[in-house]
Amino acid sequence: MPILPFGKKSRPLDHFLAIETDTAGVKCVAFQAYTNLEDLPTAKIVGISHKVATTPLVNSAQTLDLLTDCVADCLTNLDRPTKKVLVGLKGEHSFGFTTRTRVGRNTQTPVTRKELEHMFQKTLDIAYTKAQAELFQQTGKANDKLELLNSSVIYTKVDGNPILNPIGQEASTLEMAIFTSYCPKYILRKIKKLFAKAHLSIELIGLDLHSLSGLLEKSDLENTNYLIIDMGSDCTSVGVVFGKALVATKSLPIGRNHFVKELSQNLGITFEDASTMLRDYSRSKLSESENMVIRNLLETVLELWLTGMELLFSEFSGIKTFAAKIYLVGEGFDVSDIYEFIVTEPWTKSIPFKEPPEFSKIDLAELPGISDTTGKASTLSWLAIASLAHLIVEDTSYDKD
Repeated sequence: MPILPFGKKSRPLDHFLAIETDTAGVKCVAFQAYTNLEDLPTAKIVGISHKVATTPLVNSAQTLDLLTDCVADCLTNLDRPTKKVLVGLKGEHSFGFTTRTRVGRNTQTPVTRKELEHMFQKTLDIAYTKAQAELFQQTGKANDKLELLNSSVIYTKVDGNPILNPIGQEASTLEMAIFTSYCPKYILRKIKKLFAKAHLSIELIGLDLHSLSGLLEKSDLENTNYLIIDMGSDCTSVGVVFGKALVATKSLPIGRNHFVKELSQNLGITFEDASTMLRDYSRSKLSESENMVIRNLLETVLELWLTGMELLFSEFSGIKTFAAKIYLVGEGFDVSDIYEFIVTEPWTKSIPFKEPPEFSKIDLAELPGISDTTGKASTLSWLAIASLAHLIVEDTSYDKD
């Protein structure tokens, strides 16, 4: 990924929290940043906390209570208190895509910094217009406005040839591709209001898939083209990665909570008890008769979910074929049946994969720049929120001043 000599980097932090909220509850991770023996910036996880809602969260007062308790738990693990937080967003509140621009120019003069900055801003302007059109298509509301969350330059090209920094190069054509992610402003206002009430200072709000793909880019994983599927509590997000760069995201409004609700409604138990039962089911703690009942109920939602996934892939524009490597993250895939279902069912046959897909779970130990001293953050449910540290320890955004 090119590093352009302009833009604004986030101020590095040495003590901070990463937080996610959804209708199922609040997650918090406490970090301490340091430089390791190889002189690489590293974020050390020193504490985690997950406050689960007894019923799906529907108002800010309920969320505030859980947020306050969750943060208090995590702060006990830091050697000094902090109010600095990173906030992670899932796909139901945000989306991202790639915008490409190409200009012809005078080959007798080298590319200047001012010219490149102008092209960068022009690309962002085009992307914003495109994002507003997509939001209108999703919601039908013309007055909703968006805010840029993250931006990263995927490539710059001089006369069709990729180059890290085109400044000073003679070029007849100059090209740029930028990935941008957005969130409706009214959503961000709610988030900022909630965290202000909790007396927390938001340093960064980021798209989980953006931070996770950025971390994977720096890993030793062999694949440069792949998909990330993240099943959270409220939705399933899909990120498309080419050349180790995130180029597009989409989301399906079905997540782990929908399986919990199916159990709750059909078994006549509370949401909290249904969530516990699903967790016990995943850990093989139930009787065979209970397992059979739950398995049948899960299949009902799984079939709906897979149908939705097929439709979701058809909505990606400009992508002729998808990479065969798929990385799975998120608490939904900690449920064995969900994992086995997506791996074994023939749902991918209608999707233009380059070859039959190969599924893998990501291990936190494989990712650079983050270490877990708690021994508790290695499950799939903590990967996305943990990856947010990557955006603050070594920022790769290109937000213009």
